Amino acid sequence: MKDWINERLRYAKVNYEVLIIKGVLLFLGMTIMALGIALYIPTGLGKSQVDFAVFTFVYVAKGKFMSDGDAVATIYSTTLMLFYVTAMIVSAIFGLIATIREYKKNKLKAIWIPFATIVVTDLIITFVFPYFVNFFANPLGTKGLGVVGLVPKMAVWLDSLGASSQGVRSWMFVLAFIVFCFGIALWVKSTWAPGSYNSICTQFMALTKLNYSISRIICDLIIVAPAVVAVWFVPTTDGITPANSFFTNFSIATIAFVFVAGPIINIMINGIGKLKFLNFDKMIKPHMQEAETIKK
Repeated sequence: MKDWINERLRYAKVNYEVLIIKGVLLFLGMTIMALGIALYIPTGLGKSQVDFAVFTFVYVAKGKFMSDGDAVATIYSTTLMLFYVTAMIVSAIFGLIATIREYKKNKLKAIWIPFATIVVTDLIITFVFPYFVNFFANPLGTKGLGVVGLVPKMAVWLDSLGASSQGVRSWMFVLAFIVFCFGIALWVKSTWAPGSYNSICTQFMALTKLNYSISRIICDLIIVAPAVVAVWFVPTTDGITPANSFFTNFSIATIAFVFVAGPIINIMINGIGKLKFLNFDKMIKPHMQEAETIKK
């Protein structure tokens, strides 16, 4: 443990510029990803794989555990938090298996420290990231901080366009989707505090040795698959039926987030890495190389 800490301190002293850049990438990545989420919500073109899963289980819980007069909003945040906690647990399982394999090969006890660090930072991000989203608008778009009321204001503007809004909504979704992917690319490139959503993918990569594109698609399918099954158990109440719940929330947007996001993010990560001031492999001193989480 002491040797590992001393090595990290030497690394920080020699490569402090890299650490500063990674810290900036982490903050920008989280902020830009949150902006992408806030921008896509008012387009009304369906839900991301995460929101599809969350809203599905909200509807199920609303029918089984809440009276008809209770608003879905009252349990959305709790369901979202439980979702990220579940993702964190799955990520930890993937990471544990990969770490055990690595430990059997080299018998280095220090490899448990990065694993423990990721678990702790995932837990922190689980509770911190919602504040980044709320900087622009809360998950249900009822109010916002920072950029006050971004989601409801955009929704009102789009509604005011009438029939011509469909084309605008489509292009706004494309913009939001690109912003979302770029934010994740910056966040993942930082290699710091990936959070449960990103960590489940990077840990899966370490476990399977697959590249980012394939791993992201598989992990997104893991996220959305239980919801696709659960949506047909949504009770018919307040005008909500399993069928309209599915077709309202599962759409081209969901498909894009599941099958297109991974390849686009991978292209962005590789492109970012080609920038001279973001090419960590060349910036880090040869004797202090830090393992990257992205498989080229």
